[in-house]
Amino acid sequence: MHPRAKRKQEEKELAKEHVRELFMQADEVFSQRPDLAHRYVCLARATQMKYKLRMPREYKRKYCKHCYHYIRSGVNGRVRIRDGVLTLYCDHCKRFTRVPFKR
Repeated sequence: MHPRAKRKQEEKELAKEHVRELFMQADEVFSQRPDLAHRYVCLARATQMKYKLRMPREYKRKYCKHCYHYIRSGVNGRVRIRDGVLTLYCDHCKRFTRVPFKR
């Protein structure tokens, strides 16, 4: 493997770890400082886009695709399952995202 390719791969691994840490911190800090949790989501998205990473499925469903706010079900958003569709509703921007869902 070429040294540059190896370095790029290492950078991507670090970026994945960084995204994971940011979502963990957002989850921990949300109850005291929701604004900081929203900032962590924005930073995670910026990191993900910079290094051309795919956002893992479990993280994709933790923020609004329209306003990029961190969503916690029952607190600042709703999650509904109906007819094989998962609907995520954001209380901040009043928009929703529909995701195909199988049990």
